[in-house]
Amino acid sequence: MMKKSDWLILAAALVLAGVLWLIRPLSFDIFAQRDAVLTVEISVEGRLWRSIPLDGAEYRERIETERGINDLAVDANGVAVVYADCPDQLCVRMGKITRPGDVLVCLPHQCVVELKSNLPAKSQEDSIDAISE
Repeated sequence: MMKKSDWLILAAALVLAGVLWLIRPLSFDIFAQRDAVLTVEISVEGRLWRSIPLDGAEYRERIETERGINDLAVDANGVAVVYADCPDQLCVRMGKITRPGDVLVCLPHQCVVELKSNLPAKSQEDSIDAISE
């Protein structure tokens, strides 16, 4: 017959195993992201305009076309549109993108800024941001 202390040890072992099983995917993501090489790809009117590696340098990039001007701030963590002469300013209000797959879009200027990684993309099931009922 099992004593009360035996049951407590068994329950603690099961809880520990469950916690380790739940955080397992997170630990692999942390190690994988450390090895990732991020690149900013800028497309204008559907064509690749420029590709910029996120190598730690901080600088500004100006995209000037006949449709208008977009100024990007690029640093080691991501990229943001800091100035645009479009009327709605949605691209500026979108803020900084920092994760692979994130996209900034300026529709009036037909400008798309995407953050890409050299690592394979996660499946959609693994990349759920939130669940609503």
